[in-house]
Formats: sequence, C-alpha cells, structure tokens
Amino acid sequence: MPEIQYAVSRRGVELNAPGGLFPIKADLPGGSHGDRSGSRALVIIGATAVAAAAAVAYAIYRARPENKVSRLISASQRSYRSRDYAASLSAAQEALAVAQAHLPNTPEELGARLHLAGVYSATRKFEEALRELDALVALTEKIHGNESMLLVPALHAKAEVLEEVGRPLVHVADQLARVRDIRRKASGENSMDSAWSSFNLANLLLRAAQDEGLPAKTRKELLSRAESLALEACTAASALGDRDQTTEFAAKMLEVLEDAEDVEAVRLTQKLRDIYLEASGEEWVEEEEEEEEEEGAGSAAKK
Repeated sequence: MPEIQYAVSRRGVELNAPGGLFPIKADLPGGSHGDRSGSRALVIIGATAVAAAAAVAYAIYRARPENKVSRLISASQRSYRSRDYAASLSAAQEALAVAQAHLPNTPEELGARLHLAGVYSATRKFEEALRELDALVALTEKIHGNESMLLVPALHAKAEVLEEVGRPLVHVADQLARVRDIRRKASGENSMDSAWSSFNLANLLLRAAQDEGLPAKTRKELLSRAESLALEACTAASALGDRDQTTEFAAKMLEVLEDAEDVEAVRLTQKLRDIYLEASGEEWVEEEEEEEEEEGAGSAAKK
C-alpha cells in the first residue's frame, strides 16, 4: 500500500508528541496570538480528517482486486503451513475466482491458477492439478505466445505432477524438452539457463532408460539422447567458467548411471567421469565407496 503522507506539527514532532499531531500554541496559525481553545479544536478536527482519509485509503487499497488476490494466496499459504488444508484450498479457489472475475488474462490470474494447481498437487489431487496446469499453459500461450518464458513454471510443474502420478518418464520428458527449447531461444544456447534445462532433461532421460521393461532399441535411443544433452550441459557450464556447476552436473548424472551396464551407459559414465575429474581435480567416487573410505580414515585416525 502506498505510504500515506500526513501533515504533522514540526514542534509536535520535535517534542515527541504522538504522531506530532498536538502542537504547542506557537505552532498554530496566528502564532502565539491565536485562541487556545480554537487552536485545539482545529488540531482535533485535522487529526480526525487525517484518520478518516487514512481509513478510506486503506479500504480502497484492500478492495482492489489485485490486492485481494494477493491476500487470498497468502492466506492459502499460511493455512497450508498450519496444516489446515481445506482452508488452504478454499482460499486458493477464491483467489482464482476473484482473478477470473476482475482481472482476466493478467499476471494475477496466471499466478492464482499456478498456486491453485500447487495446492491440488500438494494435497494429492493430481488430476485437478493437471487440469489447472493445462488451462494455465493454454492461457499463457494465448496471452504471451508459444515461446514465452512465462510458460516455464507451468511446464516444470506439469512435469512434476505427471511423474508423481506415475506417467511414463518419456511423456514427462516432453514437458522438459519444451522448457529447454524455450530457454535456449530466450537466453541463448550457451547460457546457464540452457545448461540447466539440458541437464534436467538429460537426468530424466537417464532415469527413463533404467526401466527394465523398455525394449533394447528404445533404451539405446534414450541413452543416446541423454548423452548429447549431458555433454551439452557440462560443456556450457564449463565454458561459462563455473567449475562447481560442471562438477555438480556430472556427479548427479553419474549417480543415476551407477548400476547401468549397457554399452552406451558405460561409455557415457566414462565421459562424465573425465568431465568430473577435469572440473574438480578429483576422481569421482560412488557414494558407498566414499563412505567406506571415510570409515577407513576414521579407523586409522583412532589407531
């Protein structure tokens, strides 16, 4: 809410009077020659007018639809944190209703719809969440076009919900592939945004390739695609001089590939090990091996 400007008494402020609204006689119109009782009446009337104006301004502020939407979303978040899930959902639904009625096709409607989808997902109402996310994607495309960065949060959220309900990861990958295309066009192929989107997609495809029921040909195709994306992510991060991020990318994908035995997976594992070594200066060690080494070092220290 914009700060309300009050006209206060200079002397009242200097004397630390509450709000500076009760000045001494010399502060009033006419100086020390003014009528004391009339001056006090003027001060009281002025203070009352200021208070009334403040109340009206605050009422107007609260009545604005965009502020009401924001308050309802905040209330929904507070209710969720306090585990009052019914109240959280009710406030989220009301926020969207207000946005649709008074602020259609605005950031407020987009934000309210994304928040409602999040509440549905958090309370395991996944079909409702997907319905809201599909509507959000369609609305965003209508307003901002098919390549807008504003689509990214909705697409990421949809990927998470699809995975949560057990949809095939190759279908989930469609959402992340679109995110990657949008980010590359918006930020450039060699940006960290692009590196992250390539990493996210590569990591998902690597996990999809671990499905034991996949035909060998499909697994090979997934691993080939994942390898290209993995190297793309690490190369971009390295070119930007971010050794820590390069190391993190390589390590997370190596964790997914730990038990893989396919020729393609073994080849990619070695490439990622080389990238990890170059970026960090250390050999990558599997988690179990690292724990054993730490235990061994601890035992040696005790001796």
